[in-house]
Amino acid sequence: MILFVFAPVVTPNTILNLIKNMRALQSPAQLVGITPLKDGALSLRFYTQEMTAKEKLLTLEYFQQFGWLLFKTDEKDFDDVDIPKEKSGMKEGKSPQQRLRAVLYIYWTKFKKDDLTFEEFYIREMERQINAIKEKLE
Repeated sequence: MILFVFAPVVTPNTILNLIKNMRALQSPAQLVGITPLKDGALSLRFYTQEMTAKEKLLTLEYFQQFGWLLFKTDEKDFDDVDIPKEKSGMKEGKSPQQRLRAVLYIYWTKFKKDDLTFEEFYIREMERQINAIKEKLE
């Protein structure tokens, strides 16, 4: 069972309320794919059973958004303690590592002065940052 966002009725007047009220959507689903990512995160792929138009619309409202994913094989297994009280902590659609890498890439494209590949530049820059922090610790 997956908890996402769910609204009981979707009319033109309630579309804006969906964004304001954002309730959990429950949809039976099967975990069908797991792909490890470079930053240590995982890409998860689920197949749902058939969804109503309301559930599809609500699911689309959450596309590219960050939140919590709870998955257990039986909905009876969920406790209130399973549901986090705090926000997911993710911002702007990217993890802090992805944001830093993206900024370093833009910097590299604008100011590259040597023949380093981006990967070489990235490793060198990360080492420079690590050493600067280590020096402050001494």
